[in-house]
Amino acid sequence: MTTCFHDGGGVEIALAGIESVLGTSALLGFKKSPNRVFMRVAGYGYATQTPMAQEEFKRCGVFQDLILHCNQALFVQAAQTAGCNSRHSTQQRLSRWLLLCADRNVDRILPFSHDDLAEMIGARRSTVTVIAGKLKRLGVIEYARSKITILDRSGLERISCECYATVRDHLQ
Repeated sequence: MTTCFHDGGGVEIALAGIESVLGTSALLGFKKSPNRVFMRVAGYGYATQTPMAQEEFKRCGVFQDLILHCNQALFVQAAQTAGCNSRHSTQQRLSRWLLLCADRNVDRILPFSHDDLAEMIGARRSTVTVIAGKLKRLGVIEYARSKITILDRSGLERISCECYATVRDHLQ
């Protein structure tokens, strides 16, 4: 999920995976979201008709509890990302983002270009290229065209800021 700007650009505010429910603003009565949601990695998801989901949500049962928990998780992630973007280095932010993506994809191979990464962490492509080169020299990642492989997860966790563990632990 990204926040969108008038110039067409955006910056990542939350990552969604198998633990996520997106589009919950419709359940709360909102017709439009200022955010953009899209898939970066092939996969699958489930969809339902909005009126059916709204009716189930209004029953105040298990479905509503799950939606509220998912909204809380997205809020924590978005808030942590905002703090991270203002306090931590680009290297730490890139490491955090790669780890969060790997968690959601349950894979150490991620199909992202440097342009994708730059957009997601709000950095220039050239900056991402320099940092990815450093991470490669440190032996924590390998990369080729639009493919990043995490080689040393614990090493990448040490390079990342505390924001990765905060989000990971909250989701668990």
